[in-house]
Amino acid sequence: MTIFWLIRHGQTDWNLENRFQGSTDTHLNAEGLRQAEAAAQKLNAAAPTVIYSSPLQRAHTTAQIIADKLNLPIITDPRLQEIALGDWEGQLGADLHRLYPEQFEARRQDPVGFHAPNGESLTEVAARAGSLLNELSDNHPEEEVVIVSHGVTLGVVHCLLEGTPIDQTYQNIPDNASPLRLERNGRVPLKGTL
Repeated sequence: MTIFWLIRHGQTDWNLENRFQGSTDTHLNAEGLRQAEAAAQKLNAAAPTVIYSSPLQRAHTTAQIIADKLNLPIITDPRLQEIALGDWEGQLGADLHRLYPEQFEARRQDPVGFHAPNGESLTEVAARAGSLLNELSDNHPEEEVVIVSHGVTLGVVHCLLEGTPIDQTYQNIPDNASPLRLERNGRVPLKGTL
């Protein structure tokens, strides 16, 4: 059994502004740095052996703070990047709802298959994140693995690890830098959850 510690990056200014980040490479703010330190303290009682991180700065900085405190290696993997939101990136949530009501209705009707213009769908995120989860289960049996990533991507990961449909992704987005412990025996089933 592999134990996964899921950690969403610390807070950014765009989180505070309710601005869609997606794959845009934003930085942690002062609160985000403090949250990453607190996450490291919470993991101190655990026994992780490795950290896997998204390459985006807000996640990688969070991972680096944890790695420094726990003396762990970091492996960067692009499959942990946030969902690409294409033309929506950098936009305020309130503005997008007002400017693109038909797209938001399409997203509500089909949360799994929908993608913002020039973005990606939850199905695509599940394919890349699921392949990584299966590699981690194969390569780290009986270990504790920290995954530092992003809200939507971790919502998908949570669904895959729990065996729930990924249409529940948005209900499983974790708070910033709040470690969540999940266990998995064996590989995640990618078919049937999508």
